[in-house]
This record gives sequence, C-alpha cells and structure tokens, in this order.
Amino acid sequence: MSREGWDIVDCGRDTFGAHVTVKRTCNPRPSVIDRGALHPKEAHVRRPPAKEERGTIPAALMAVVILVFSAVLIGLLVRTGEVSAYTPRSPFVIEGDSGLSTSDAVTGGSGTELDPYVISGWDIHADVSVGARILNTTAHLLIQEVWIHGEWTYTCVELLNVSNATFLDSVIQWGTEGVRLCDCADISFQNSTIHSCVGYGLSCCNVTRLSFVDSPVRYNDYGALFESDVDGLSMAEGGITENTYVNALFEGNLRNASFVNCTFNGCWHGDGVRILGDADNISFDGCDVISNIVCGLAIEGCSHDLVIANSTVNANSGLYGVSVRGDRVDITHNMFVDNHGIGVFLGEADEVGGCRVDNNTFRWNWEAGLEVFGQTNVVIDWNFADSNYEDGYRIAASDNCRVNSNSAAGNHWVGMLVNSSVTNSSFRDNSFVSNGMFFDFDYCSNISVEACTVNGLPLAYLEREDGATVTEAGQVIAFGCDALTVRGMNMSFSTVSVELWGCTNCTLQNVSGSHNWYGIYLANHSDNNSIVDCDLTAWNYHGVYLGSGSSNNTLSGCTVVSCSYDGVTLEGGANDNRIVDCIVRDNQLNGVYSCGCVNLSVVGSTISGNAGDGVSLLNGSWHLVEDTTLAENGYSGILLSNTWFSSLLNNTIESSGAYGFSLWCGSCDNEIASNIVFNCNQGIYIRGDDGTCSRNRITSNTLTLNSFCGLLLYYANENEFAYNSVTGSQWGVYISGFNVQYNYLYLNSFVGNDVNAYNNWVGNGNYWNTSTEVTYFYGSSYHTSYLGNYWDDYHGSDADGNGVGDSHYSFTNDKDMYPLMSGPPVYVPEYTGVLALVVSLIIVVFFVASKRWIGDRAQQT
Repeated sequence: MSREGWDIVDCGRDTFGAHVTVKRTCNPRPSVIDRGALHPKEAHVRRPPAKEERGTIPAALMAVVILVFSAVLIGLLVRTGEVSAYTPRSPFVIEGDSGLSTSDAVTGGSGTELDPYVISGWDIHADVSVGARILNTTAHLLIQEVWIHGEWTYTCVELLNVSNATFLDSVIQWGTEGVRLCDCADISFQNSTIHSCVGYGLSCCNVTRLSFVDSPVRYNDYGALFESDVDGLSMAEGGITENTYVNALFEGNLRNASFVNCTFNGCWHGDGVRILGDADNISFDGCDVISNIVCGLAIEGCSHDLVIANSTVNANSGLYGVSVRGDRVDITHNMFVDNHGIGVFLGEADEVGGCRVDNNTFRWNWEAGLEVFGQTNVVIDWNFADSNYEDGYRIAASDNCRVNSNSAAGNHWVGMLVNSSVTNSSFRDNSFVSNGMFFDFDYCSNISVEACTVNGLPLAYLEREDGATVTEAGQVIAFGCDALTVRGMNMSFSTVSVELWGCTNCTLQNVSGSHNWYGIYLANHSDNNSIVDCDLTAWNYHGVYLGSGSSNNTLSGCTVVSCSYDGVTLEGGANDNRIVDCIVRDNQLNGVYSCGCVNLSVVGSTISGNAGDGVSLLNGSWHLVEDTTLAENGYSGILLSNTWFSSLLNNTIESSGAYGFSLWCGSCDNEIASNIVFNCNQGIYIRGDDGTCSRNRITSNTLTLNSFCGLLLYYANENEFAYNSVTGSQWGVYISGFNVQYNYLYLNSFVGNDVNAYNNWVGNGNYWNTSTEVTYFYGSSYHTSYLGNYWDDYHGSDADGNGVGDSHYSFTNDKDMYPLMSGPPVYVPEYTGVLALVVSLIIVVFFVASKRWIGDRAQQT
C-alpha cells in the first residue's frame, strides 16, 4: 500500500465472482458508523475517502469511471436473479456427521471429498444465538456464498471439533466474534471476509492445517487470536489488517506457519503480528507490515527456523519494525523503512544462534536500522543501511559474528556501532559513506577489522601497535597503542575522526573533522596524550570527549566550534586534564563540561557563544579556570554544582544570558577572585537549597552593569564576599530565601546601583562588616575599627574622621553598622603591638600559601 495518494488495488471478487478493482488510501479502517453500511457484496472494497480528501478527477479518468460504472450496472441488471440466492434464515446448530445429513441448513452434497455437504446462499442473522454452530464433524463440508452477520452480541460462526470444512465466497461480520475454531483440523477460508466484529474477528485454539487464501480479517476491534497449539497455518494473498487493538496475536506453540503475499497493516492501537511463546518453522514471504501503531512484527518467545523474506516493513510506530528473539532466523531481501524505533531487532538466542541477516535495506528508521543483541554465530552480509536517524547497525553482547560486505551511508550518528561484549568477531569489506564505525572496547575482545573504508579511504584500525604513524585514513580507531601519531588529516563525516581506547603517550596533531558523532574520543584510561592544533568544527555531536579514567591529557591550541552538544566533555574520572589556549565557541550546549572529575585546568582560552554554560563543573573538585575569556554564553559563564576546592581566577565574563558565576548546591570552599563580570543578568549567583553552598570566598572581583544584581545569595550560608566592586545593577546585592545567614560581606564598594542592597527575610544573621576590628590608615592617621562597606547613597557623618560612618546604613530588613565613607582602596591596614603582629603573620602565611598553591596549579598547565 502506498503511503502517498491513491493506489489501484485488486480487492478480490464481488458476490458474483467478478474481481473488484478500486482506489484506496492508507487511511485506517472505517468508523463504527461505516460498519453498518458494509453489505456482503462490498466486503472486499475499501470505502473512498471523504469528499474533502479527494483530489480533482481528470476528465479522462472520469470517463473511465463512467464506463466502468455503466458496465457494472448492466451486469447487475442482467444478473439480478443471483441476488435472490441470499435467503434469510434463522441461526442453526449442527452436531455430528448425521446432523449434516439431516439439517435443513445443508443445501446439497453427500459429505465426501469430491461431493462435500454444501451450506450455500443463506443470509443468517445471529441476533438470538450463534449464527452457525457446528460440532464434532469429520465429513467434508463447503460453506459457500453465505452472509452471516450479528448484532455485536453473538458469535457469527463457531466450529468445535470440526474437520474438513471450507468457507468459500462468504462474508462474516458484525458479531462479538466472527469465527471461533477449537480442536479443529483442515479448515480453509477462500475468497471470504471476516470483518467489523467488536471482539476478535477470528479466534483459534488447538487447530491443525488452517489455511486462508485471499480471505482478509479486517476492521475488527481485535483481528485474529491464535490461543495455543496452531500447527500448519498457511495464509496467502490476504491478510489480517486494519484492526483496532491487534492484528494477529499468537499466544503459544505456533508451528509450521507460512504467510505469503499477506498484509498486516494499519493496526490502530497494537501490533501487526505478535507471536508469544515458542514458534518453529515460520516464514513470511512477500508480506507488507505497514503503519501499525506499536510493532510491525514482534516474536517475543523463542523462534527457531524463522524466515522473513522479500517483505516490506514500513512506518510502524513502536520500538521496532520487527523484533525477533531466537535461533536459526533468516532475514533476507526485505525493506525496513521509516519505522519509529529500530527497523529490525534480533534478540537473544536460546540455543546455537546461527541467524543470518543479508541483502536487506534499512532506511529512515527513527533509531537504528538493525540491532543484534545476545546472538551467537550470526552472519550479517550485503545489507545497506542509509539515512537512519541514529545508527545504521548496532551489534552488542554477541559472540562469533561475521559482518562482511555491508554498507552504510548518511546515518545520523554511527554507521556501525559495536558495543558491549562483542567477542571473537570479524568485520571485513564494509564500506561507509558519510559514516564510520564506533567501538566500545571496555567489554569487547578478539576483534578483527580488515579492508573497510570510510569515504573511500582506509579505515585505520590499530590494535596494540606501538610507535605507528598514520597520515592518510578516513577514520582512525586504536586500541592499546603507545606513542601513536595521527597527523595532518581531515576526517569529516566519519562518525569519529580518532577513537583511542587504552592508548598512551599519543600525539594527535592538525587533525580536523566535522559532522561526526565525536570529533576526538578518548576512553578506557587513555593517558598522557597530546591533542595539538586540532580543528573540530561544524556539527560534531561532541567535539572532544575524554571519559572512563582518561587522565593527564592536554588540549592545546585547538578550536572546537558549533558542536550539537558540548564542545569538550570530560566524564567518568577523567582527571588531571588541561585545556590551554583553546577556542571553544558556538556549541549548542556547553563549551566545556566536566562531571565526576578532579583537577581540570582551563587556562588562557576563549569560550564564547555556547548555548549553555561556558564552563560547567559538576560533582568534582580542585579545578582551575584562569585567565580565560567567557563571552555571550547562554546560561552561565562558569557554573559549579557540587564542586569543591576550585579556583576561578582572573577571568573575564561578559554578556552571559543568566549568570557570570553560578554556584549550586554542594559547592563549597571555592575561591572566586580578581575576575571581571559585566553585562550579565546576575554577576555572581550562589544557591544552596539544602544549605550546603558554603565557605566560598569571593574577593576582589569587578561586577558591573549586570542587569538584575551583582551578587545574589539564595539559601546560602557562611560565604565571604569582600573587596569587590559592584556597580550599575538594579540591585547591588540581593539576599533571598529562608535562613540565609552567617555570610560576611565587607570592604565592598556599591556604586551606581538602583538599590544597593536588599534582604527579603527578617532575622537573617548576616554580617556586613569584618569579623574583627582592623587597624588601618585613613586620612592622615591610623585607626582601629570594624569595617563595613562603601555605599554611594550613604549620607551619614564621620565626626571622628576614622572613615567609618557614625550611623548605620539601613536597607530592607538589615543594616551595615560600619558603613565606609570612601571606597575600600583608601583603607590601608597597619598593625602594631602583639595583636597586630599575630594578625599580620596569619595574613602573610595565608597569602603566601595561596600564591604557592595557585603557582603550583599554574605550573601544571
């Protein structure tokens, strides 16, 4: 069935035996109201669309339609006598072969194979009981040209312990169930239709040799239920289609079933076909499995000797187009297109595996074309996967795979992903265009990759080769190598330009790559590597990724631009890494993202225009961001969350969408010093919802023209804010939340703000002055006093000339008891006596230790 416009479809024969050809769309089955209009002579004919759905009919086509209609009308006039063959009668019950010989429902025959009993020409209305109920017969029976219809209260046809029955040119509709078969054998449906029932169109239990030829089961709430022990099912040229909740459900022990040129399309709320329990010797050949709302074909138990061939599985909306778990499964010469999850999922084998996937096309599937998981001795040959929205092929947790001569082109992420516990497997002669391979070597072993190409160049696969140099390749994948050099190549459209697993002392220099999943990927303790002057731009998902313990690596002079996720990502214990003199800009999430790592240094770099944070540091400690410019990042210039003992020094942050610096819950004991933050919404934001954002020291920063506030404290305790200049904001400092207390704010300058300070909670125990008295030089003499902050709207007096106002400075719900008459630089400390000596020694020791620690950190870069 076409997914666009009209199709010309042979819909079977009408009541008089003539084939009916109609146009149809892929619209689902008619509504309940439509059911009532279906006469037996219309049973094979789809209704035309509503008027507003029809296109303009060309004049020539209209002429053809008129001629066809005229011919049909003449035929009807000539053959009106045959309509009278449908004779109304009441429901009937037949029991045993003797019942067949005496029943008035039987219109002829003797019960032999050549002369079967015939039940023909009846219009049976199942309004008070089952329309036709037959029990315990073995004589040959032909049910021909009957119309059995219910009122959605009774089953139309029930066969119990019946053998050798054939339905021919009959219509069964509108029952609670259409046909119920139990303990039956040699039952055949030919050119008949079961449709528009409110239960199952067909239900079977313990049936042997059941066949359907051009006999669709459609428009029922539930299509066909095969409860258990169905052996020898064959279906050809028909199908189970456009039912509401499931098309075909097999609940156990399906054996020796063949589906040829069948359709399992358009199930509104369920699967095209779902087989539960064991299934043996099953084949689908030339079938359409299209537009089912969940899965196209799902075989959930264990299948053996299953063949899916020459079929189309298209536009199914669930996790899989086809999902099969079993052994000796052959999937060959099929089209798997536009399924909303994975085109084909081939799952766990119970016995020896031995599955084969060959000569298939996987295209436009929303996740992956083919995924193989938990298989043994699988063969994947001569397939084509293109334009799938994530991966072409995925192979995981499988042993002894042979993957040869496949191709992948233009898949959004990975051409072929080899992931998680693939062992003893070979990949040969596979070709990739605008795609490449990606391995997860954490759990893979004994892998060989030979004669594969990426964009027409060799895929350089190196395993435990030391001292090698690669200067020409479409992609580089290395495992366990030392002192590898990769130099001077553009490896764009290759999934990952360079992938290193457990590699040490390697140099990647002048490597460029765009439109990859990863630009450069280091994992599994890839340590002491240098990434120098690499250019990773334009729609890599991650520019550079360091994970799973890859430590002591240096990125220097690199450009990472316009990635669709983070520019540089560090995760999983990637410690002691350095980013020096790099440009990281215009990435769609963060510029630099570190989670669960220690001692990352970002020095002398430019990080700008990223949609998230410039630098995002989560769940780590001992980081250094220094001498770096962070401009026009969408959220924060630098964000810390649950991050400890880190230093953010001498940086310039401008025009962040939200915050210059943001510190979130669990970020404690960090230093923010000597930075310039301007033109952000909030200069510095400290939020500790659980009271754990504490003991951070914020000193000597210039916070200017930040539109909302210079500093915002929200549920944050025990922080120090000193020697800072806050100018040109709506609020100089803004305190919000319950129990924001024990913060010290002193020797800051608040100038040119609309409101210099605001505290929205009465009783917060914050201190707006030094914790002890300070001896300082002011004017022409020395003074000793507590020192508060300078407020440009303080208009108090200073009678004793000590530079501290005689009256406090009040603002909402709080006050500074020691407001300064001039800016803090005027106040020069000078200590005398024993107390002065002790205080001076403490300051000197702290200052020297801090400088030494900062110097040591800088030397590491």
